[in-house]
Amino acid sequence: MGVACPSVSQCTAVGDDVNGMQVTFNPSAPGTATATIIAAGRNQPVAVACPSVSQCPALDGSGGEVTFDPSAPGTPTPATIDTGNKLPGWRARRRASAPPSMAPAAR
Repeated sequence: MGVACPSVSQCTAVGDDVNGMQVTFNPSAPGTATATIIAAGRNQPVAVACPSVSQCPALDGSGGEVTFDPSAPGTPTPATIDTGNKLPGWRARRRASAPPSMAPAAR
C-alpha cells in the first residue's frame, strides 16, 4: 500500500487490490471516499507519489506504472517501465521500513 499527500487537504492511496484501485480523500475530513480503478487488468499498485494535486504516478511490483489525475482519474494508460519486472529497490526499501510483522518475506 502507498499513500501520498500533495497538499494538507488531499491524500491519495493505492493498495494491494486486484483491481488496481486508488482512493483520494481529505485527511482532515475523510468522510466516505470513493475508490476508482486506475489499472484494470494489471498488477496491484503498491506505491504512489503525487508531485501535485493533479498528478499521481503509481507503481506496481512487476515493473508497471500508471499516471493519473486523482480528482478525475478517467482511464489512464499503464506503461511498463522496468522490463525485468523486478523493481528490486522498492522491495528492499519496503522490507527495511516496515515493522517486522508487516515486512514481506525476503526472496
